[in-house]
Amino acid sequence: MILVTGGTGFIGRHLVQELVRLGMPVRALVRDRTRAALLPPLVDIVPGDLRDARALADAVSGARAVVHLAAQMDGPAIDERTMAASNVDGTNALVRAVADGSSAHVVYVSSAGVYGSRTVTEPLTETDEPRPATAYERSKLAAEEVVRSGVASWTVLRPSGVFGPWRSHTEAFLRTVGTRSVWLYAGPDTLLNPAYVNDVVAAIVFSLDRPGARRELINVGGPRIVSHRQLVDVAAAALGRSVRHVRVPSALTRPGASVLQRLWTAAGRRAPARVSHLAHPVINRAISADKARGLGIPSTPLEEAMAQTVERMRAERRL
Repeated sequence: MILVTGGTGFIGRHLVQELVRLGMPVRALVRDRTRAALLPPLVDIVPGDLRDARALADAVSGARAVVHLAAQMDGPAIDERTMAASNVDGTNALVRAVADGSSAHVVYVSSAGVYGSRTVTEPLTETDEPRPATAYERSKLAAEEVVRSGVASWTVLRPSGVFGPWRSHTEAFLRTVGTRSVWLYAGPDTLLNPAYVNDVVAAIVFSLDRPGARRELINVGGPRIVSHRQLVDVAAAALGRSVRHVRVPSALTRPGASVLQRLWTAAGRRAPARVSHLAHPVINRAISADKARGLGIPSTPLEEAMAQTVERMRAERRL
């Protein structure tokens, strides 16, 4: 039995469908019973959440593996304490239930956001020191430590900017690309290699049974690093559109960044990272997926993944 938390979420729904397709017995801890209808009928549903000790004990009972996806996402009304209570304390409760009631292998799906943003062009590897900058990123890193110290058998996956069908951010991005003809850019290029949801699912399935994934941190990202402008171009091509990019010269943005930094300093405050980043040539949020590829975890080309996403979302009349 494979227990999945967050099974009715974006990645969770894709994962549960794949596990069922592979013939694996699946159990889902589901907080909102109405969302259980999103899952295949063969899935064993345990009502409850990570704060419910009885539900957790029932959920982990007999499970040979636990995939922990449930998480509080960033939002304007979510403060640090709320984020930690959900993502860190909730993970701690799950880990205690696993340690008390089973010897299950735990696959924790964290985030490449724990690395933060850098101003170098080299992709970040699993050996780079995390520098989380937001409450969400800090909570994910803290939850990683809970998993790594709390159970004997674990895998931590760090996917980068997951996209695909059923994700509202992906849908919003594609709708914007489909309607905006001119894109204005100021400041440095942003480098990224977003992970296709199918590849994240493949990484999770791989981590369930492969000895090479035991007690390992593994980045999961796309095979090609692109700028945000290139990502827009790939999305536009998948939609059958063309767009035009207009770039504000760095000779204008860099002096502006210096002025803003001085103003923040004069006010006795530290300038936000987005201000200091204006003085650099790049903002790097790209990760190296070499370790994942070396283990045999697939990485779908960005153009193919985007085309598949557009095709499926159009078939479901979401675009």
